[in-house]
Amino acid sequence: MCGYPQLVTQVHVVSAEGLQGQGADGASDPYVVISCDGEKVRSAVHKDKRNPEFDIKGLFYRKKTREGIHIEIYNKNVICDSFLGQVILTSDPNDLQQQHTVHLRDRGNRQSNDLPGTVTVRIITSNVLTNI
Repeated sequence: MCGYPQLVTQVHVVSAEGLQGQGADGASDPYVVISCDGEKVRSAVHKDKRNPEFDIKGLFYRKKTREGIHIEIYNKNVICDSFLGQVILTSDPNDLQQQHTVHLRDRGNRQSNDLPGTVTVRIITSNVLTNI
């Protein structure tokens, strides 16, 4: 997409709680992927955790200001990683609430598609690109 970024957004995925257990011991090996405006940031894998402290940040210069910020959590497996849940958040410079704790959702747009677990995220957005 042509043009200049209109917003800068810092996304800080703090933690997740109550993730679905995937292993024989009831734990998972989760990691998080933050996507925004075609860019991605991925955390390290947190071995044997259902309540990981991700503490990962991504800084995104956004041209598509109406597009959501995608946060997806996966379980690391040997052959194929499994999807544990996602959230899609919006953010603009007028948002007063920076920290959000939201339930993980399945893929798709149905209302009754909550999955086990929550994710805590801090989002700061500014229209002055050097503010963050």
